[in-house]
Amino acid sequence: MKKITLLLFAQACVFVSFAQN
Repeated sequence: MKKITLLLFAQACVFVSFAQN
């Protein structure tokens, strides 16, 4: 379960970074 949360968090970070660019 921890792995899933970490994956979602990483995906969110990438999405935010992409959106800001």
